[in-house]
Amino acid sequence: MMNFKSTLWALAFACVAVSCSDDVEDGLDNNEGNELNGPTTYMKVTISSTPTTKATGGEEGDEPNGEIGDVSEYKVNDVTVILFSNSDGTEPNTFDGSSKLVAAGYKDGIAQMETSSEIWHSRTTATVTITVTDPKQANSFDGKTYGIIAVTNLGGREVLCDRIKEDDIYVGSELANFLQKEAWNSTNGFVMSTHNDKYNSGGSVSIFDKVTLKAGTNATNAPTASVHVERLAAKIRINEADDITDFIYTVNKGEETEAKVRLDQVAIVNKLTSGTYLLKRVTSQLTDGYSDLPAEVTNDLLLGNESAGDEGIALNYVIDPWTRVKETITPASDNLDQRDALVGASLTSPSVTAKLSYDNDFYEASYTEMWTSFGEDKVDLSSNIDATFPLHLAYTQENTTSLKMQKNGYSTGALFKATYFPKKWAVTKTIVSGTTIGKVEADDIDYNGDEEGTGYGDIGSSTVVPTDFKFYVYEGNVYKDYEAIFNEFVWTQQEPLDGQAGVTIYSYTDFTDTNIENIKVADFFNHLLAEFSDPFDYIDSLKKTYDTNGDGKYDTNDTDYNADKTFMAADAIDTYLSADANKATINAVVLPYEGGVCYYPYWIRHASNNIPTKMSVMEFAIVRNNIYDMTVTGISGLGLSGAEKPDPSKDDEEDKYYFNVEIYVKNWVVRSNSGIIL
Repeated sequence: MMNFKSTLWALAFACVAVSCSDDVEDGLDNNEGNELNGPTTYMKVTISSTPTTKATGGEEGDEPNGEIGDVSEYKVNDVTVILFSNSDGTEPNTFDGSSKLVAAGYKDGIAQMETSSEIWHSRTTATVTITVTDPKQANSFDGKTYGIIAVTNLGGREVLCDRIKEDDIYVGSELANFLQKEAWNSTNGFVMSTHNDKYNSGGSVSIFDKVTLKAGTNATNAPTASVHVERLAAKIRINEADDITDFIYTVNKGEETEAKVRLDQVAIVNKLTSGTYLLKRVTSQLTDGYSDLPAEVTNDLLLGNESAGDEGIALNYVIDPWTRVKETITPASDNLDQRDALVGASLTSPSVTAKLSYDNDFYEASYTEMWTSFGEDKVDLSSNIDATFPLHLAYTQENTTSLKMQKNGYSTGALFKATYFPKKWAVTKTIVSGTTIGKVEADDIDYNGDEEGTGYGDIGSSTVVPTDFKFYVYEGNVYKDYEAIFNEFVWTQQEPLDGQAGVTIYSYTDFTDTNIENIKVADFFNHLLAEFSDPFDYIDSLKKTYDTNGDGKYDTNDTDYNADKTFMAADAIDTYLSADANKATINAVVLPYEGGVCYYPYWIRHASNNIPTKMSVMEFAIVRNNIYDMTVTGISGLGLSGAEKPDPSKDDEEDKYYFNVEIYVKNWVVRSNSGIIL
């Protein structure tokens, strides 16, 4: 997972206090004539964003200083500043649900940030007016210390600043539960909120960002404090591996070259769009990295940080508004409407009934249909000759689940569309009739229309397969066509008859529409082949059609029995194989690869435990302010057929995997998903 700790430049916020009451004026020497709703006071705030990166559990990422990012990713257009105290008005050492929100201010039109090589990368200066929430307490602010929360790029003071008051958002839980529907947009930029940079391995939180107010200050001599913010969004990118050109990989089987695979496009699936908590929250520390999600909400840490054990395995959960309610439904192909009806937990109005939603749902009747449903949400890979790496794929919102709900129907992942170029396929080499068994053997594939087996070495990013190119996979082997699969099967079953005088050896061509009418039904039922079931269930279909009483024979007990009756053209194998009604049965055993197209799903890791077959806490998740950098370093085999159906209920990690992916998470926190093997 990537943590994007936004590098928010030092914003010097002079919080101008203009008196609306004589009590406040006496206590703080405030100015008169302010038309705001309450007394104000001065302060200066430096807003910074932390650079980070990671692929293991814990708060920091793979790269110590993280990554600054593009200007659009760290630009601050406006800022909302909120001051808080303990519920009894005393200085806070933590922020929790009972914290009292005592003042707020808003400033837009902020100047361009400056960048530097420091860990706090960017800074800018602005003047902000902080208005007191409770006028009755304004005259007691002098000399007192308050915690600070800052939020950038909300697009207007009415979004949050004006809501910080006694009859609306007045305590810590109401602020923390504020559902931010947009984490970024092209107009306002990236929403960033306070990140708590002081924490310890025990999981407790101590506030870093505080200010002590003083009487008699102005915009020049106002007290200064620092606030660290991070983006609410995460970013997903891809790199090209050092030894790979044009995203073309070689698949080997032992010493033999089996195929080439070209990654043509990629799309990000299950991008959460329904919103995120304004402030990052985590559970309390767990006993180990394989613990269930704690059900007790009151123990969650607001403004909390991720923790990890000695081996880098996560020891707590990051909580999004739907993390716990996702526990109630295991996603499946038949309950997508129920999943999308899940309502976020503990949300501040007016978004108290926000329902879970994703872009690019990992669900459809087939991979081909799912891919088509993604529309323009796809990024070219092999043909993208002008790409600059790392190549941006998507921004997305925080998306987390419990360990047991790390399922394909919830987790954010990358779906790669690829072209698979087998070097060889099994073909019918010898077609026979009469009494001799034929041969099905491996043969080189022609990719350029010249001699057999040529063109394989020239496969590149612009290679276009013939319009009618396809192959089929049966029991892990690649076949040119259905004929080769059927012949291999029926000839194997008929080996005891090989060479016997007067005994028929059947092949695929005997059952085509031009030849099947030459076969007597009774002769077929008396033949050795009628004892078997082929991979397509074609032989069984013939038997069911003519053995009407189901006794396994064709005789006088069957309807319309005639010893000289022959099969009809409608019984032909090519008619059977092309019928839509038979597709599900056939594809369950023999998978078609139209145009050589296949699909590789990869589920993005936030905190890998480096055990490929065992999931740990927060292994598959998206967390705010992280960059998830993927690098596919190898492909181990053939991907999924377009005819296969996505299964939202599958675990994100299981025994079978296709990719080696290195993934890094950076400032922004970068989380590396490198070493991906598909």
